[in-house]
Formats: sequence, structure tokens, C-alpha cells
Amino acid sequence: MRPKTIVLLILTVLLTIILMKNTEEVTFWVFGNYNISKLAILAIFFLIGVIVGLLLGRPRRKKDQHPSSYTVNSDSPILTPAPTSISQEDEEYLRND
Repeated sequence: MRPKTIVLLILTVLLTIILMKNTEEVTFWVFGNYNISKLAILAIFFLIGVIVGLLLGRPRRKKDQHPSSYTVNSDSPILTPAPTSISQEDEEYLRND
């Protein structure tokens, strides 16, 4: 088994043990007093933490890749990317990145 799978399995077992040991009822205040089991409170806050972690940990979107400089041809009013000094092979490698 991969180390990531083992760590995930251990965390799942620990979470299950913690949740099962906290089943008594407590008074919880959210815009009023409510009697809720600790199990429900811990599970809800764990899920909120997982969701926030996933949202914050996701990869960022890449911006559109435009050339940093342009040249103007006297023949047409259209802007064209400035010529670069790198090879075609390097350009393809950078585009695939």
C-alpha cells in the first residue's frame, strides 16, 4: 500500500474513535440554545473543515498566455507578437507547461 493510503486509513480510524467516544448531548448556541450530541457537532465542523481545505488547496487557474511585447507591422494595423530569440522546440515545450 502507498503511504498516502496508510495515512488516510489511520486518520479515518482515529476520527471514528474520537466521534464514537463523544456521543453525549450538549447545549450548543447558534441563534438560540439547542441540545445536540457532540457527535453531530464534531462531524459538522469536520466536514466544514474538509470543504474549506479543498477550496483553499485547489490549483489556481492559469491566466491566458499572451506575449509580453508586440510589434506593429507597417503593412497592417494588426499587432503581432514580437519575435523571440528562443527555438521552436523551446516554444513548444513552454506551451505544454
